[in-house]
Amino acid sequence: MKSAFAVVALIFFLLLQEAPTLSADKENKFQVSVYADVNTSPQSIPYERIDGLVLAFINPVDDCRGFSETEFPGIQEIVSRARAQEANGRKITVTFAIGGGGGNDTDITNKRLESIASREECRKQFAGQVAEILSKNDLDGVDIDWEFPKSSSLGNYTLFIKALRESIGTKILSIAIYDDSGKEDASGRLTKNVFPFVDYYMVMAYLGPRNDAIKGWINPPWNLPKSKLRLGLALFGDPDDGGTNIGYNRFLGSVPPAQVNPCGDQVGIYKFNGLRTTRELTRFAMTEKLGGITAWELEQDRTDSISLLNAASETSRMWENFREWQPGTTYPVGTVIRNRGNLWLVKSSAPSPQAEPGLANSAFKQIEVMKEWSALNYYCGGDEVWFGGSVYRAVQDRMLGMTNLSPTGDLSFWKKLYTASLYDKTKPYKNGERVFFNGSVYAANKQTQGQSPAKALASWSPFVDTQAFDLGKSYSRGAMVRYMGNKYISTKSSRGLNPVVATDVWEPLRK
Repeated sequence: MKSAFAVVALIFFLLLQEAPTLSADKENKFQVSVYADVNTSPQSIPYERIDGLVLAFINPVDDCRGFSETEFPGIQEIVSRARAQEANGRKITVTFAIGGGGGNDTDITNKRLESIASREECRKQFAGQVAEILSKNDLDGVDIDWEFPKSSSLGNYTLFIKALRESIGTKILSIAIYDDSGKEDASGRLTKNVFPFVDYYMVMAYLGPRNDAIKGWINPPWNLPKSKLRLGLALFGDPDDGGTNIGYNRFLGSVPPAQVNPCGDQVGIYKFNGLRTTRELTRFAMTEKLGGITAWELEQDRTDSISLLNAASETSRMWENFREWQPGTTYPVGTVIRNRGNLWLVKSSAPSPQAEPGLANSAFKQIEVMKEWSALNYYCGGDEVWFGGSVYRAVQDRMLGMTNLSPTGDLSFWKKLYTASLYDKTKPYKNGERVFFNGSVYAANKQTQGQSPAKALASWSPFVDTQAFDLGKSYSRGAMVRYMGNKYISTKSSRGLNPVVATDVWEPLRK
């Protein structure tokens, strides 16, 4: 028994030693990626909304020979369009996926992968063809969506992944890992022996509870780094009768528009993650410092203002122009930085590095970013906008059939919170007057004229109507806080519970 264990340990040690050195953290920023059919029209892909694209699927054609071709002109055009985004300062990684079969023993792709993985010559030939596909089509890597290898062949599965790593070098190698919110033991379909060869993991949680979706993977026995996990995002809905799921863009038409609420999580018999939940899932992944989110699948989404992918993308990028606070750093007066789920304006600078921003630190002032109302956007209950000299809050979710919903066009949908005229440098302002300037609201500290709110910090202060969430503060039921660009209401007393993670304690403001 001891000798057998020693042999296994030695094999695993050798696998670790032979693994090529991976490039350090291939993508440092939070990634919004999406699976798309490999035959998707290059013109239909929303490149401006994504950081990563996974083309699914290119699969082997037999049990050893692998692929019948390795050059794909359609993919090359997609890659070319993605590369063109670099002129706008945005890097999009384009990979291709292999697999896609479920746990069904009759799935032909699963059978072929089992066969290829079982023989060294087939593994090497297959891995070489994968490297050739990446090279000929200028792709960034490969995703292995083989979620259910047989328990008895996990050793072959490890050798299969190792062969791919050796063949593709430092290009991206990701794997999809099936998740049922921790209800099953995953050791029968995954082995830690593959971890040294993998860059990141697509957690196929989709409509499962957000907390359960990752806790099984970041805790023993797996202990995966959060930064290597990409949380699954569903662009589909499941019917109440247990039938086949269908795309978001399809089931919205299953009931009259006046009964369709894209902000909620139920349309007719279909449960899904609507606009609000999609934003919350993205905030959750950002709060937990995951590597990103990955949506399945592009053609199931809408392309208009109620696109779920767009909701995730906008949420992930809401603060991308603001730097994260770093300990030991001194920031110039007037700098806006982000820290612990909120934005902070530097009001005073000291010779030594500033302490951490917070409500008790007078060197910083909480600031909020607010968008102007746009007829092109779709608003949910709780959303706040600036429009025509005032700030408004949507007091209900918008049904798909609603029209003419400007803040002054439908007072049943919008509630006026307070006035904030557009800043005019020629106009004198009294103490306490509020203005809208560069996407934020400011209040005058004294009578002033011709002094920019963003620079004259003695004359102006950011105006916020909800204080930032404080990890060390106790909150009672009904308390309201701001966190990650959203407002939350407490449903019970708590302390130190993050509003995005502790969904049993906090809920997003809806009205």
